[in-house]
Amino acid sequence: KHINVPEKWNSANELILTPLLTTGAVAIVNGLILAGPLAWINTGLLAWIKTMVNDHTNGLILALIMGGMIGVDLGGPVNKAAWAAGNFFFLEGVYKPCLYTNIAICAIPLGYALMTFIWPKKRFSPQLFEMGRTNLINGTFGITEGAIPFWMKAPQLIFVNVIGGALGAGVGELMGVSSHIPPLGGIPGILTADNIPAYVCGILACALFIAVVAPLVANFTEDNGKKISEDDIKLDITTE
Repeated sequence: KHINVPEKWNSANELILTPLLTTGAVAIVNGLILAGPLAWINTGLLAWIKTMVNDHTNGLILALIMGGMIGVDLGGPVNKAAWAAGNFFFLEGVYKPCLYTNIAICAIPLGYALMTFIWPKKRFSPQLFEMGRTNLINGTFGITEGAIPFWMKAPQLIFVNVIGGALGAGVGELMGVSSHIPPLGGIPGILTADNIPAYVCGILACALFIAVVAPLVANFTEDNGKKISEDDIKLDITTE
């Protein structure tokens, strides 16, 4: 507001000059003032996580936290924070946190797919039944958003998802899941896991827990078991 420019350059001022100056100012502050403290924080955080990963007890705590975070909002901010943290350490050559999140990411939707095979079809509405089967694909490639329709049907499933994700990652850690090369996500992650049984058992633990427990705490039938009759549907097709 305090930079006087010719009127014909007003649009350029708003679109180019002001963003350029503010971005430059932020870059200077980050480079000259915050670079040192931020680097120190990142180095300390990385060292702390490495220590946790190498310590079996602390590694289990980290696995429970990161696996549980994946199940909180299924692709939302908390889920993405855990995923981003795993990928940050992935880039630093620390692969275990990424393995924890990979297990939970694919196992949660696989749990909702598996429940359509072990529970009677009448326990589900036609739409949710088909969505459950579709989660075979979502789970294989680590798309947790595939479980959102079930969560929207019954918000209390957040607790099932969190416990399931934590359980899967925790089992993987207890069995010694590891990788010496950058791990792939989802079921293809089996190809990059050093301890394949640990990775598979982590996925199975989470998926089985969700498949068994979710239908016990939620009603997946149409409109909570109430069918819509013709009398409930009123259409106004009059024209003016």
